[in-house]
Amino acid sequence: MTFLEKYDNISGKIQSCMQAISIPDKNIINNKNNIPEDLKSGFKAGIYSLNSVKGDYKTHRQHTKIKIGFDIFLIVDADKEIVQPDRDLFELVEDFRTQYKASFDDDFDEVEYYAGLVKSNPVKIAKIRIEI
Repeated sequence: MTFLEKYDNISGKIQSCMQAISIPDKNIINNKNNIPEDLKSGFKAGIYSLNSVKGDYKTHRQHTKIKIGFDIFLIVDADKEIVQPDRDLFELVEDFRTQYKASFDDDFDEVEYYAGLVKSNPVKIAKIRIEI
């Protein structure tokens, strides 16, 4: 498998995990600078972005293996009409974890949670960093 094929494989699996937890396709984005368009009440979104590539098993000419790192952002609506946005986000992360473990036969170590704004709408964001 080439390094590009490995990237495509990982990227495809991340997208499939997001689709499996009911994030609409139009709200799954592979560019953290692009904001989801569907911001209706109760929306969910997923963004994933390449963050690192590390060489491993170096020969005299090149690395024979690499580890590719992604940042994954899971986002839920936190408007005042939403009763428990923290719980909604935690549930979304745990659903994603289940799909991730099934796809990658691995688990992620840490999840960072924080509040934010998307197009002036309050949201809750979970950031997951993976390296495969």
